[in-house]
Amino acid sequence: MFDFFSGFLKDVIKDGLTYLMDTLSGKLLDLVLNPTSSMDGIDLSSVNSSIQGIAISYCCFKFAKKLFSIYVLWTDGDSENPPHILVINFIKSLALILTFSSLYEYFIKVIQDVGTVIYESIKTIPEGENPVEKLLPEDQTFGFFFLLVILIGIVIYLITWFSCMKSGVLLLVLKIGFPFVASGVMDTNGGMFASYLPKFLQMAFTVIVKVSLLKLGLLLLLTGNPLWAIVALSAGAAVAEMLKEFMLVTSGGGFGGRLSSMAMLLGNLRRMGK
Repeated sequence: MFDFFSGFLKDVIKDGLTYLMDTLSGKLLDLVLNPTSSMDGIDLSSVNSSIQGIAISYCCFKFAKKLFSIYVLWTDGDSENPPHILVINFIKSLALILTFSSLYEYFIKVIQDVGTVIYESIKTIPEGENPVEKLLPEDQTFGFFFLLVILIGIVIYLITWFSCMKSGVLLLVLKIGFPFVASGVMDTNGGMFASYLPKFLQMAFTVIVKVSLLKLGLLLLLTGNPLWAIVALSAGAAVAEMLKEFMLVTSGGGFGGRLSSMAMLLGNLRRMGK
């Protein structure tokens, strides 16, 4: 009876590892950064256009309200500040709303280039070799505990895979909501816009690290290191909290300083990805 369960568990593990190799691990980074590419029949372009139109209307309303509140009612902000500062910030907000789709595509391209370099640097199994058969040959028996640990690793891999996809969807939500946040440029403290850009970077780096750990965990499973695989895959859950500690800090320097710092960082990352 024990041998029967061990044999059954071995077959389940072999099928599971083969499925992970052939299906879930293929082009994972592109799938996470562009989740709509695999959503058959789903087109969010009309949603983005609608939100952009609403955001422009909201931005204009906010600008008019601020002009009236500051320079007529004197109830909001410092009326001694020259009006042209508010006008310039209003133009910046509109520019961000109108150009963000293009900026986001460039942002994703940079992150994808960097992630691809890291992902591909994690060595894969030699071509033409079947790692599943090498790990679990037919003519060899294995301990029940060893097989159970590998099965646990496969389950954790699936959990981490869904976590990666969740991060990709959250990044998509941040993209859709950005036009509304861009109007925060007109606020003295930057409003929600001040923390939105660091949140983008945090989520993007979270995706890169999680996908890299996912590949590392699969390779550790295929090379007979299930305990290390579980450790590597479990570490992915702590990535977001770890990055939040030093990336979601609102720094000074105003709107221009934040944008120039982000542009410099993206430029450096783009050069790393080449």
